[in-house]
Amino acid sequence: MVYSTKPAALTGEPKLSAKEEREWNHMADGMEYYHNHFRHSFDSIYEMADGKFHTRGLSLQHFLREARSLYSHLEMHHSIEERHIFPILARKMPQFKAGARESGAHLTSHKQIHAGMDKYLALLNKYSADPTSYTPAELRGNMDSWRDVLFNHLKEEVQDLTGESMRKAGWTLNEKPILLSGHERSLTQIVFNKEGDLLFTASKDDTINVWFSSNGERLGTYSGHNGTVWSLAVDSQSKLLLSGSADNTMKLWDIKTGQCLKTWEYPTAVKRVAWSDDDKLALCITEQRSGYQGAIRVYEMSHEGDCKNQPDEPISEFSPIGSKATVAAFAPLGHEIITGHESGKVALFDAKTGEEIESNERAHSGTVTDLQLSPDGTYFVTSSKDKTARIHDTKNLAVLKTFTTETPLNSAVITPLKPYVIVGGGQDARSVTTTSTRSGKFETRFWHRVFEEEVGRVRGHFGPINTIAIHPEGKAFASGGEDGYVRVHWFDESYFRSRPYGDLEPAD
Repeated sequence: MVYSTKPAALTGEPKLSAKEEREWNHMADGMEYYHNHFRHSFDSIYEMADGKFHTRGLSLQHFLREARSLYSHLEMHHSIEERHIFPILARKMPQFKAGARESGAHLTSHKQIHAGMDKYLALLNKYSADPTSYTPAELRGNMDSWRDVLFNHLKEEVQDLTGESMRKAGWTLNEKPILLSGHERSLTQIVFNKEGDLLFTASKDDTINVWFSSNGERLGTYSGHNGTVWSLAVDSQSKLLLSGSADNTMKLWDIKTGQCLKTWEYPTAVKRVAWSDDDKLALCITEQRSGYQGAIRVYEMSHEGDCKNQPDEPISEFSPIGSKATVAAFAPLGHEIITGHESGKVALFDAKTGEEIESNERAHSGTVTDLQLSPDGTYFVTSSKDKTARIHDTKNLAVLKTFTTETPLNSAVITPLKPYVIVGGGQDARSVTTTSTRSGKFETRFWHRVFEEEVGRVRGHFGPINTIAIHPEGKAFASGGEDGYVRVHWFDESYFRSRPYGDLEPAD
């Protein structure tokens, strides 16, 4: 979207480059992305209300579910703004302070919108309970009563976040919050490339996004999947991207052009993908379902020419005996594969023969949800539904450290440079709307990986944290949540000056 701003010559400001303009308008662009989705959904429901939903193959009940989702999305979006975005903006922008938006014109518009939405939901509930009471004119009449005030409110909100407004308020590009909002559904996995300048994000909305990690500017998208994208992996040269999806495919992408180079098809969904350190091998885990066993497949990848000439068949394919594998990664050198399982087991397999070399059946007492290696690969961290994260020795799988929380964990990473483990999770998504942010434990938590003590928390997400990634040089971390947002946190100087070992701090 292009925003109308006064020329720099008239404001006395130095002329901004096109790149700087995009960076300044990043937050407004992100908000506008969601607001356009709401406008489209509103107009679509309105259009179908006269009975057109039948021509699209929808029953009345299906249409009412679609209509109710508009209400739910508007309510959640408003809650996220009030809880997490506006408090940050309020530091320099008085119009975002608590109560400021609930006075004058804002109070009037909010009352109109909420009154219309409440009546809208009541009508949907009435039609669901008694389908014969459905009246197109009644539903459309309600929507007419709050459409204009809603659309105008959405427009004004974005205008408050334009680059011109942010600069006038005294924000700088370095301190402007980085909140990535390019997905319509919950995040499934996020990964940095080896250099840390790019962040790749996947979600349940079937689209893959890539962003500049320094400023949150979206670089592009990779479109082609027809279902949830469960997993991503970037090669060490930032040349090729692997993705696994609920559409039963694994795809290989050219990162620079966005072109899909190869698609592998399977009988079930692909839940995890990974590269070996030297990029010569790639793996995928397919789901156990509909009479098919869960399987791990390993491919020998080609990097010649345009990289389109990839093998159709894997060099090895095996199904772990007992509990199905949920996550996996190549051990250093790529000769072995480390796996985490639904039962809580972790295991080590020969990458080419599929032979189980080592296993720890009691690594966790619940499903292993994530597995990420340390920078040198000598140990790795796992997270689990059993509310713990654990560090394991890569060679013998022995548990070295345990970090116990009060909530199921979905992801964990090991920080370079500083001795920390970062974990995230939260209660089941079905209960999110009935609890507060704090009670849901929607926080990223830092643990000292030597002393096994919690040292800090970072709040921000409105729902469970599904995935965490660490910058390869330890300069930042990113988290993706059930709320559809990605938050990028760059560590300040105090983080690097801290003495995590206290008086035992080693000399430089």
